[in-house]
Amino acid sequence: MGRAAALLGVGEGFAAAGSVRYMRSAAHGKGPLMESARRQNVATLLLASAVLVVVFMAIAYFKDDNDATGFIVSVAVSLVVAAALFLWLWDRMEARPAYWSLIVGAVAIVSCAVFWLGLPFVFGPAAVGLGRRDAASETRSKVGVGLGAVAVVLAALACIFG
Repeated sequence: MGRAAALLGVGEGFAAAGSVRYMRSAAHGKGPLMESARRQNVATLLLASAVLVVVFMAIAYFKDDNDATGFIVSVAVSLVVAAALFLWLWDRMEARPAYWSLIVGAVAIVSCAVFWLGLPFVFGPAAVGLGRRDAASETRSKVGVGLGAVAVVLAALACIFG
């Protein structure tokens, strides 16, 4: 264990900040600090999706008729899809973020047809998160971000005025 690592109180497998190994692993999105930041971003996206779903489904289901059953079912379906997307599929999709941003963004737009299930509020933030993950800023990722954002806005407008 190096002196810097010993001073920081970290174990053998952890590269000390400033070391070549640390810089190399951070640059390639690997290492304990990058993994922690990546997990935090996924958790933030999952939380944002959950908040969007609950808020806009409450608006949609309680503005005219107090349909508690519909609200509970739509929130449950959306949260199950969000959990599957962010907790199970996310690692696979991060391998090709530009491609998956475009695909998930298109799914978000299509899911606006059934906005009352809350799915645009799951797929939209996922498309934005994947598109922002692309370091090369490919056109596909930019289109995916745009599709995801438009889907969230369209679904929000449908919940409010529809």
